[in-house]
Amino acid sequence: MILGQSVIVENKAGAAGLIGTKFVKAAPADGYTMMVGTPATHAIGPFLRKKMPYDPINDFTAISLIAKSPSFLIVKQDSAAQSLAELLESAKAHPGEVTYGTPGVGQTQHMIGLRLARQAHVDLLHIPYVGTGPGVTDLLGGRLSMLIASAGGVVPLIKDKKVRVLAISAEERSTLLPQVPTFSEQGLSDVSLESFFALFGPAGVDAVIRDKLSAAVATAMSDPEMIKTVTAAYLTPVGSSANELKSFIKSETEKYKQIIKEANISVE
Repeated sequence: MILGQSVIVENKAGAAGLIGTKFVKAAPADGYTMMVGTPATHAIGPFLRKKMPYDPINDFTAISLIAKSPSFLIVKQDSAAQSLAELLESAKAHPGEVTYGTPGVGQTQHMIGLRLARQAHVDLLHIPYVGTGPGVTDLLGGRLSMLIASAGGVVPLIKDKKVRVLAISAEERSTLLPQVPTFSEQGLSDVSLESFFALFGPAGVDAVIRDKLSAAVATAMSDPEMIKTVTAAYLTPVGSSANELKSFIKSETEKYKQIIKEANISVE
């Protein structure tokens, strides 16, 4: 409605977003082909993979930061750890025995676990899964100490009181779960890492077209109904300018580059 024409969504899944990202990189820079980028495609992947077929900044036109998505650190409801501090004390007492599950290697939640271990000076064992579901199963089955996951996979468990949330990775507390403290509040400011959804086009999109698209995203993300829908999904609506997204991506890439370098990890 905002642009006055239909928008076709084409799902090009595979290789942690690599297939779709390469497709958009090679598309004409006419403003008709765009992609929704995430940390996996534009902040983590470029430094995690040994061979990356694109530059996350120079090979794309930054258009707008759509929204941010925090992660939750959860434990089983009957866990002995009543707080993050108690969980970390257990990790210090039992190096390498306390486990944390994530949706996979290189996901934002994996980076959160790495940064948590480093800043808290503990040795945590990473258990990567394919998605959140298997991790939830192992957590509830007592085979996992904690799980770091996005809202979609754990909020129903929180509401049913099957798990306890010890921290949220957002910069501020969630209005939907105001009782859950942030990592920063608990002395772990470096662990405030959020996933994001951002709109990109191929490199070379004309500035007039780029700014028109940025304005359209900003208008959409400021709509009261859209804000209500996005917030209900535990996302933070943004709707930035192109320059703001470009600065944001530069900051994110530097942040994740450092985490990956410190952990000395890579994937083929």
